[in-house]
Amino acid sequence: MTEDRAAAAAGPAAAGSFHGFGEALYLNDPAGNGLESYRDRPRADWPVQNGRLAMFTRNLAVRQLRAAGGTTRKKPLAGAVWGHLHLRVTALAESRCFYERHLGVSVRQDSFPGALFLAAGGYHQHVGLNVWGRPTQPKPAAALGLVSATFQTPAQRGHRELAAPEGYTLRLAAAPEARLTD
Repeated sequence: MTEDRAAAAAGPAAAGSFHGFGEALYLNDPAGNGLESYRDRPRADWPVQNGRLAMFTRNLAVRQLRAAGGTTRKKPLAGAVWGHLHLRVTALAESRCFYERHLGVSVRQDSFPGALFLAAGGYHQHVGLNVWGRPTQPKPAAALGLVSATFQTPAQRGHRELAAPEGYTLRLAAAPEARLTD
């Protein structure tokens, strides 16, 4: 195990990756839901090939990331905005249509087997969809797992709630343009 991988394994992170356009730490909550803390690189540095993001996965250089982070804050997530959501879905095609129709996103990256990454405004991803692992089925109301997700979009007027294909509630709310694209 490399020093960087050992450092990532020692903390609460389940894994860490470098994707070309940013660095990610993946955490797991007690119910097994995956959470990702992410830092974007400047858009001018994002790898692009044939008009699509040339996304890849490499080991995260934890030592360099820590050095670039500066001082430790008492409340590290104060003011943080979760920029994208990864979902394990029942069917990629159905979920793609649902999110394209209701969020106004389109596919930005589709070269990972069993996954699609959708976004608006030229961003790398607002929604990651995958069919990895065991099949996902809609969950009953009392089951552990994702209950709801709220997306703020500049096109939304007021608030609206929809049932996502996997059974959780998708809430749509108005937001300034900058919140969706950067």
